[in-house]
This record gives sequence, C-alpha cells and structure tokens, in this order.
Amino acid sequence: GSSLASVFDRVTLHLLPSWTALVTHGDDLARRLDLARRGLRRARAVVAVRDSIWDAWIKQVDREILASVSGDRGHSSYAQFFGAASANDATRWGIDREVEFGRGLVGKLGPETSPIGSRYTARTRELTEALATANDARKAAVRALGPLLGEQLLYIEDVNTEIDRLEGQLQVLFPREPKRVASYLAATKKDEPTVADVSIAPAGGESGIPGGSGGGE
Repeated sequence: GSSLASVFDRVTLHLLPSWTALVTHGDDLARRLDLARRGLRRARAVVAVRDSIWDAWIKQVDREILASVSGDRGHSSYAQFFGAASANDATRWGIDREVEFGRGLVGKLGPETSPIGSRYTARTRELTEALATANDARKAAVRALGPLLGEQLLYIEDVNTEIDRLEGQLQVLFPREPKRVASYLAATKKDEPTVADVSIAPAGGESGIPGGSGGGE
C-alpha cells in the first residue's frame, strides 16, 4: 500500500482507497496461504518419514517370515500373511492401500501372545496407525489449502478489474497525458498477478499476491 500512496497526489488521492483495500486483503490472503502451504509441506514431510519407517518394517517382517520357511513364498506359513503380494509390492502402493494392508496384516499376525504375534503384531500396529494418522493430517492440509487457492483466483480477478477501472479514471483526469497515466499505473502493475503466478505449484517462495510475499520455513 505504501508504494501506491507515494505516487498518488491531491488530484488522484480519491482513487487510492479502493486499491488500498485490495492490497490489505492481499496481505491477509498471502499470510493465510503461506501458513496453509507450510502446513501442507510439514504434513507431507511427516508422511514421507512415517512411510519410510513402515516400508522398512514390512520388509523386515517379510524377510524374517520368509527365512523361517526357507524362502518358499508358496508355503502356507508365509502365504497366510502376504498372499500373492511381496513386501516390495506392498511398499510401492499408495499410502491408503499401505494402511489397509498393514491393518489386515495385524489381524493375520494374531494376538501378541502368539509366537508370531509377540514378535510382529504390536510394532506393525504402531507403525501402521502412525502412518494412517500422518496421512489423515496431510489430507486435512490439502483440504485447508483448496478454498484459499480459490479465493486467490477470485482476488486476482478483483485486482485486474480494479486496475482497468483505475486506468479509465486516470484517462479521464489526464486525457492527453498517457505517460502520466502510465506513471500512476506502474505502482499497481509492478506485482500484478496472473493465473500462472498462482497455480498450485508455488508451495514456497513468492505468493503471487500484490503486497504479499511468501517465505521459507
């Protein structure tokens, strides 16, 4: 807002308030977008960590049970837990399917009082539920960001409309002074956003909102 106020003078000062209101809105929206994007980045990082731990554990369970039947994947003592899916298959699935598989495996491993269950059930349940919780948090973060991105696109339309309106008003005030009109508009168009600026891609960095800026963690 300050860059605009510095170029508007007594002749044009009456045109400033509506643009200042947009900049104030943009600052607030940029702040909320930054918080939401940071939240999503953190949620994704937690999922990545939980997933890597879960993957390593499932592979360990697979190796140890497979070793107990001399590497025979067709043996009933192995197949009852993993069926036709190997640990490598399971760890390449999407998170939702991994959680489903992990919960199913907990049931197959049996109670913690059984020989197999005492070794694997508790840890498999712990890591699967930790992964599920992280995945739910990531989904919530995505849902929280969505409406803000929609609000951002609507805001950009408002900004572009206001720029057009302001240009028309300046042309009325200065009908034969295009350079003077351009000098006033320079302050509004310096950070003018476009739809490309605010595609979902920029998880960090510039916000694409006049008056607002993104930032790192």
